Amino acid sequence: MIKTLKSLGILVSNFIVCIGAGHGFGPIILIELFSINSLIFEGEFAFNGGDLPSFSFSNSYENMLLYFLLFSFIGQIFFLSSIFKFFNNKINVSLKSLGILSMLFGFFLITKNLFNDGLAVFTFVTGIPFLCFVFLDIKSFSNE
Repeated sequence: MIKTLKSLGILVSNFIVCIGAGHGFGPIILIELFSINSLIFEGEFAFNGGDLPSFSFSNSYENMLLYFLLFSFIGQIFFLSSIFKFFNNKINVSLKSLGILSMLFGFFLITKNLFNDGLAVFTFVTGIPFLCFVFLDIKSFSNE
């Protein structure tokens, strides 16, 4: 029961990481839903006028938004599939680990300019619960 609550804590806290965009901000779950909706029904990405910016670690916060959403969404799918236990235990552990790593990599991409960008600081502060749940899960994972 506690393991499931920790897993749900990771997922929910990743959903509520806030992103500063434009003149406002929003939790990742809303921005993911709008991006997926526009990609499926309109055939273009919701950010950057529909263009996918080239990937570079030196990209700005705004250019990393799409990659953050992509890695977080992929991580959430892997993580959810490990919670529902569709596969045997080894595969579930691998999917869970891959999901956490993908979500952490996306979080790193958006907060990498922490000391130079106010939006990255805002995203980092709203992501602290996510990091706490990940560290708790890693701690319990290493105790098994």
